[in-house]
Amino acid sequence: MNHGEGGDAVTVWEFDTAQVRQIWLDTREVFGNKLWVEGMLYGVFPEEWQQEAELRSGLDFFDVLVSAVEDSSPGDPSEVFLAFRREFAKYGIETVFAPHPDHGDVLERARKLEAGEPLPEPGPWHLGEDAVTGIWDTLADGFDDCAGEVAEWLPEQLVDELETACGERAFIAVGWALDKLAPDDDRSLAFVGLQRLAAEYGIELAFAPHPRFGDLIRRAEQLAAGEAVAGPGPFHLDEATVVELWRRLTDPGGDPASELDEALPDTLLEAIEEVTGQSSYDVLLAVTDDLDEDDDPSLFLAALQRSCARRGLLVSLAPHPLHGDATAPGA
Repeated sequence: MNHGEGGDAVTVWEFDTAQVRQIWLDTREVFGNKLWVEGMLYGVFPEEWQQEAELRSGLDFFDVLVSAVEDSSPGDPSEVFLAFRREFAKYGIETVFAPHPDHGDVLERARKLEAGEPLPEPGPWHLGEDAVTGIWDTLADGFDDCAGEVAEWLPEQLVDELETACGERAFIAVGWALDKLAPDDDRSLAFVGLQRLAAEYGIELAFAPHPRFGDLIRRAEQLAAGEAVAGPGPFHLDEATVVELWRRLTDPGGDPASELDEALPDTLLEAIEEVTGQSSYDVLLAVTDDLDEDDDPSLFLAALQRSCARRGLLVSLAPHPLHGDATAPGA
């Protein structure tokens, strides 16, 4: 029979899938601070295991745990499993780990890394329709403060690969992509940003078509080229509508966003809400935010046209009977 230090018979600790997943996740996300230690003490190692290790080592379990990883700076979570195996073996404890659901044999993976052998290339990844529509809907309130919710739609293994590659939490990396977008950018550009972010770290990422707006990467390319895209429209504001908008926008003391919201055709307002996921008034408020109430009406109408175009809504305007081109200042 094999014996550990002090002549004690070797005991076997079998870590199940849940324990393996937690070690992996905690190591990837919070290694190096007290949250990792707490996760190990209260979520991974049962009390009876801790007591057994203390009896065999003559040390507090916390000290055994710290000793196992004190010289570690794991670039890959599998390295911690190998560190555990070696540390507990000193005290006659054999550690056996269930395969990780995504990464397989964690000890074999760690030994390959230690030997300088290549690991399998990440991906390619393909997000299905549920994830695509979930991310699209999450972005409806704008691109600020939603990186965490977007990251929650990514598969766990993709998050794992991304965090390992970039050295940051996934929501932080997603935030890098979203921070590059303008408030009135079409949501398809966020998917382009996510794809480019993944590619930057050698990860191939693709998306299922959106059930309403189709291939979102293609949509973004079409918008950049000024081409028509899937969705509502095109729209034409006739002379009567242009005259009414002009009148309302020259009314002293009026709220330009409210005036636009009341005078634009319902079909266009509904399309704005469908494409943005926001109320038409909130969108129009953002459109007019950089303009002053006494600015020329053509500036408001031009801003409306540009903002709609950025979201794939093509809007043309009839000439004003007195002022001509309704989107040309000073016409």
